[in-house]
Amino acid sequence: MKYSVIVPVYNAEKTLDRCLNSIRQQTYTNWELLLIDDGSDDNSFSICSDYSKRDTRIKVFQQQNSGPSAARNIGLEQATGEWVCFVDSDDFISNDYLKEMDSVIRQRQELEMIFLGFHKLGLNGEITDTIIPEDNGHSGVELAADLSKQGIFGFTWIKIFRKDKIGEIRFHRDLNLFEDEVFTCEVMQRCRETFVVKKALYNYVCSEESLIRKICEDYCRKCDEVYLAWKKLLAVQNQWKEYGDYLENRANFFVSRCRYYGLENDVKLKSYFSSLKKTTFFEEHTHITHMDKLIMADRYIQIWLEKKKYQIKSEMASHIKRRTKNESICLLPCRK
Repeated sequence: MKYSVIVPVYNAEKTLDRCLNSIRQQTYTNWELLLIDDGSDDNSFSICSDYSKRDTRIKVFQQQNSGPSAARNIGLEQATGEWVCFVDSDDFISNDYLKEMDSVIRQRQELEMIFLGFHKLGLNGEITDTIIPEDNGHSGVELAADLSKQGIFGFTWIKIFRKDKIGEIRFHRDLNLFEDEVFTCEVMQRCRETFVVKKALYNYVCSEESLIRKICEDYCRKCDEVYLAWKKLLAVQNQWKEYGDYLENRANFFVSRCRYYGLENDVKLKSYFSSLKKTTFFEEHTHITHMDKLIMADRYIQIWLEKKKYQIKSEMASHIKRRTKNESICLLPCRK
C-alpha cells in the first residue's frame, strides 16, 4: 500500500459523506482509508461501517471518546502505507490530491515531508480564501521557519509524511490545542528533505464548532509545549546559529499571545499569569513590557487593573467601529 489516509471522526454525520466520497473518488487508487470513530453518539459510526462494506480499502476502528489526537494515534498504529496523510471529517480533498502527491514523490524520491496549499470555505461552501505556501527554495528547518512565519506550518492536514520518518512518534493526547504543530516539529527532527506543492488540494471548512471559542485555562502551558518543540527541533538539526533570532522572536510572540489571551478572556487571573511566568518562553523572551514586570513581581491587583483598562479600551474601540459602520450605511441624504 502506498498511501494511508487517516480520518478521525466525531459526530460528523452531516459532513462525512462529502469527506469520504472525496477520498473514494481519487484518481490515484493505491490507498487505504482508516476511519477512527471517537465515540460518536450520532450516525457517524454507521456511515463509516457502510462505506467499509462497499470498499475493501476502507477500515473502521472505534474508541471511547478520547479526542482527535488519540484517534489519529490509532490510525498511525494501523497504517500500512509508505506515506501518511490526515483529513478532518468536516473537510474534503481534491480528486487529484494523491495523484499530485505521487507525481512529486516519483520525481523527488528523497522527499520525507510535503506541504501543500488549501482553500478556506465558509459555512455555505463558498471559497473565502486560498492559501498557497511560499517556500522561497528552502527545505528542512528553513522551510519550517518560513511556513511558521506565514502562519501555516502547524496544520497536520496540509502535509503528507513518510511513515518511516514518523516511526514511534505520536500525537500528545493531553494537548487539545497546537498538537498538530508539536507533532510536526517532532517528525521534522528526523527530516532533511521537504517540499511545497504550490496547489490548493485540500478544502478546509469553517464549521460552526470552529467558530466557538472555548476558554483554555492552561493555554500558556500548551504554548510552551510548542515553543519547546521548536527549541528541540533547532537543537537536533544544529540550526542554533542560523535560527537563534527566530527562536527569540517566537519567545516574544508567545509571551505577547498569552498576555493578550489572559486580558481578553475570563480566566482565573492569578493562576493564569502565574503559569505564564513559569513557561520557558517567558523566561527566555527579551521584549520586556510593563505588564511583564507586573507578572514577574506577582502584582495581581495591578494586573487586574491593567485588564480592566484593556477591556474598557477594547469596548470603546468596538463601539466606535460599530458607530462608524452604521453612519457609513447611508451616504446620501434621507428622503422626507
